[in-house]
Amino acid sequence: MTKPANYNYRVTFQPLDFFFFGGENTFGNGEGQNYFAKTRPYPQQTTVLGVLRYLGLKEAKSALSIGESFVADPQHYEPDEDGKTKEADFGFIRQLSPLFMRKENAGNGGNYAFGPSFLPVVGAARLKNPAGTVKQYRNGEWNNAWELPALDPKEWLDPILLGDNATILDRSKVITTSSRIGITKNKDGEERKDGFYKQEVGRLANDWVFAVHAELDKDLTPKISSPVVVPFGAEKALFAVTLTALDEDEKSRPLFAPGNFAAIRSSHLRAVALISDAYVDKAAFEALPYAVADTIDFRNIRTPEKITNFGRFRRNSRKMAPDRMTQSGKYSLLRRGSILYAETDQELTDLLHDPRHAHWRTIGYNHFISLENTKA
Repeated sequence: MTKPANYNYRVTFQPLDFFFFGGENTFGNGEGQNYFAKTRPYPQQTTVLGVLRYLGLKEAKSALSIGESFVADPQHYEPDEDGKTKEADFGFIRQLSPLFMRKENAGNGGNYAFGPSFLPVVGAARLKNPAGTVKQYRNGEWNNAWELPALDPKEWLDPILLGDNATILDRSKVITTSSRIGITKNKDGEERKDGFYKQEVGRLANDWVFAVHAELDKDLTPKISSPVVVPFGAEKALFAVTLTALDEDEKSRPLFAPGNFAAIRSSHLRAVALISDAYVDKAAFEALPYAVADTIDFRNIRTPEKITNFGRFRRNSRKMAPDRMTQSGKYSLLRRGSILYAETDQELTDLLHDPRHAHWRTIGYNHFISLENTKA
């Protein structure tokens, strides 16, 4: 579930200095700006998609089709009056893997997934049913309840990066933060009342980059230069973006080995570990017997191929403005690193591989590692 066989490029994003990725409420709630703004630790999948579309348009000009901007709303892809289903079209970008971290070092480099925060704890006490005596009402009947005795949900556990051979790294050692202090100024030098007092920005440790695997139109080398410096993020920080064709060995092996996630296996339940954020049906998720999950807000800016109206973009609109940027509505996604359990693989597959949400999966959401129970 981590790497379709037709990924043919690795795309890396190396920040040349600090970076700042905004999110919901990063800059306030509309009534004024925050006095303490914090960056998200990594770009979301729509940012990656947008950078690649930008390169296709800027570098290749008319040589490549960049398709349409991502539309989150599943209703956008529902069958029309003639019963024809609309499919997402991202031009030369066929599909993307989830974003991951990569250490580019000849001696000990490799790929690292954003792993479950509580993974080190689970090895000491697997998910279990306490003597079969505890029940919960689910799906119209009483079923066994499950618990993870070693996990205290009130404790905050540090996010981790999970590499080959189940190597665990503290994410804060790779993605570091620092603060910039000062009130911003207007052009006339006057102090802004709603300016930032403190802003937290991010940096990557030496030899580390953000990365995705991608299926792109073949033979891009003469069309897109690599590496190329691209400004993106809330502060338009500079990134060196590099496209590298995957060799046959890289194509043949999975992006992340399922064995690295073995600690989360249950004695009787099937399990999946989310290696990306996921858009799921709320009712189907709440019907699962057990989950250790968190949510994250999602919103994106939809950008048409040709912009002629450079005024304020439309907000919270389902309809794509043909001439200016449009802000999507807000969605609540399951956060990467969440662990979901079910009686059967089908329940989990139906939840995360819903064909109505194929456009999410195409750009790197709803990806997971599937694990059998230990009894199997």
